[in-house]
Amino acid sequence: RTSVQIALFYETGSTTDLRSELGDIMRDSYGFGLRGGTASGIVFRGDVGFGKEGVAPAIFIGYPWEI
Repeated sequence: RTSVQIALFYETGSTTDLRSELGDIMRDSYGFGLRGGTASGIVFRGDVGFGKEGVAPAIFIGYPWEI
């Protein structure tokens, strides 16, 4: 059985070169994604995020918690 899903997301986080500066500058992004699941259990994901730095598309196979 195959399936298609739509996902909306919002995230916030911080990144830096120095551990002491972590959390000083926060960035937000939001976006949407499409997921397609095949009958064999493989999941294909495509996300598009929008934030202060611009647009960030991403393509994945599987979910992050799968090994």
